[in-house]
Amino acid sequence: MSFLQRRHWLGGLTAGTLAMLLPQTAASQAGTGWLLLGLGTGAERPYRSCALTLRGIPVEGGGKAMQMLRYPSEPGWGGKTWPWRNPQGQGELMLLALPAGDYELYDFELVQQAGDAARVDRSLRPLRVRLRIQDGDIVYAGHYEALDPGPAAARAVPQGVLLLSDRSEAAMAQVAAEGLAGLRGATLRRQLPDPARLRHPQLLHSLGDR
Repeated sequence: MSFLQRRHWLGGLTAGTLAMLLPQTAASQAGTGWLLLGLGTGAERPYRSCALTLRGIPVEGGGKAMQMLRYPSEPGWGGKTWPWRNPQGQGELMLLALPAGDYELYDFELVQQAGDAARVDRSLRPLRVRLRIQDGDIVYAGHYEALDPGPAAARAVPQGVLLLSDRSEAAMAQVAAEGLAGLRGATLRRQLPDPARLRHPQLLHSLGDR
């Protein structure tokens, strides 16, 4: 299936059908909502790839559903993407149907290419960005942009950080322009973490729209 064919195919899926693409342990839960977030890399010393781990927070005695959100996204990953690019960086806006429940962005992995060698920057400790997906809601979790501060800043800032920004208006305008049948009547809720409260050394906050 070509890239254009795949985009058309995903665009025709309803929320319920996209939920069927998830692991069976997650799909057995009642109700379906949507996760909307951006993932990408800065233009200066760009990363070759970026990945966020999304996992379900189980009830006591239950299992955990896990999924990797990657930029660049891989064919058949289970959701819909739109590319974005500006002078500061590039990435993809991702939309994923999820069974209603509690989730968290748990950790990240960034791959930097330097000639023939690759360097992998990982989160020093879990992010634990909590998200609650409710039936019929679109949860916007922010735009996460991977930055490589470079050797000169290595002592002050860990190599490999995520810059969080709020682009909810532009993100929802993109989704609305698609006219996806499964999202008609859906309610948008913003659930952006407060980096000051999380106190994670690799999660920074952008005060403006990048």
